Amino acid sequence: MGTNFYMIYNKCDCCDRFDSAHIGKNSGGWQFSFQSIRPEISYWSPDGCLAVSDPKEIIVSSWKDWEKLLKLEENSIRDEYERPVSYLELKKIVEGSMKKKTNKNHTIECKDDYDDGDLPYLDSEGYSFVNYDFS
Repeated sequence: MGTNFYMIYNKCDCCDRFDSAHIGKNSGGWQFSFQSIRPEISYWSPDGCLAVSDPKEIIVSSWKDWEKLLKLEENSIRDEYERPVSYLELKKIVEGSMKKKTNKNHTIECKDDYDDGDLPYLDSEGYSFVNYDFS
C-alpha cells in the first residue's frame, strides 16, 4: 500500500478552484517513485480533471526540478487523502526512502516490464521517474 502526493497550484482564493499535478508515490519497501511532466504528454488527475493546465509551461524530469516547484510559496502539497503535507515533510519521505538500502528502486526492478516508449528512468541522483500517468 502506498500514498500518492500532488502539487496544488493556480489556486483561486475566491472559489477554491485549483490545478494539481501528480508528484509521485511513496510505497512501503520501495524508493519514492516520481511522475515526470513533459510537454508532449497529457496529465490527468485521479478525479479526471486536467492536472496541468498547460503542460508546455512545466517540465519536470528530476527531484531537483520538483523541489524548485514545491518550494514556491504559491504552491502547496496534498496527499491522496487531501491532507496537507509540507515541503519539508515530503522531502523527508522522499530522501528517507532512498537512504533505506533495503528499499527497491522501481526503475531498476521493473525495467523489463515496459515498452520502449514507457521506460522509467533514473535522474542524476538515482530517483526513479516514469513518463506516464500512474497511481
